[in-house]
Amino acid sequence: MFISTFDEEPLWYRLAEIEYMSQLPIVEQNRLLIGLAIEKLLGEGDGEADEGGRYLRMVSVTGWWDVDERGWTRNDGTKSLLAPNIWIGNKLSEPMRHFRMAPAESECAAFVKAAVPNVEEYRLYENWKMSGGERFSVNRVYVCPVRADVPDEWIA
Repeated sequence: MFISTFDEEPLWYRLAEIEYMSQLPIVEQNRLLIGLAIEKLLGEGDGEADEGGRYLRMVSVTGWWDVDERGWTRNDGTKSLLAPNIWIGNKLSEPMRHFRMAPAESECAAFVKAAVPNVEEYRLYENWKMSGGERFSVNRVYVCPVRADVPDEWIA
């Protein structure tokens, strides 16, 4: 495996893959999907991928904004499906020296935290879309195993 910067593998690609959840409220579907992504992460390793710790593995949760004919609307996890992913970042990549995430403090991160089983075994981070030098919206919420080696320079 070689990943030059980072890669995200979605937990699901088509709605048909998760149709079995459709009778549940959106909140429950999102909580289950986040839990399933964490199970998949643990099944594939404990935050560190192969090659001597070159890669960091986390769950990233995206989908915090929706767009329709009325424009952009914020999704807080109760309105539409979120997109949990397995995120793999190359810690030795030169472009990744500029990657930043901050300790989680947003409402989006609180939603994810409530869905994480055994939350004390994880650290939550987030990064933001910026506009005019100001935080505009949460871009991703990350769920990282406590035992994973996160480069210090990645934490803003």
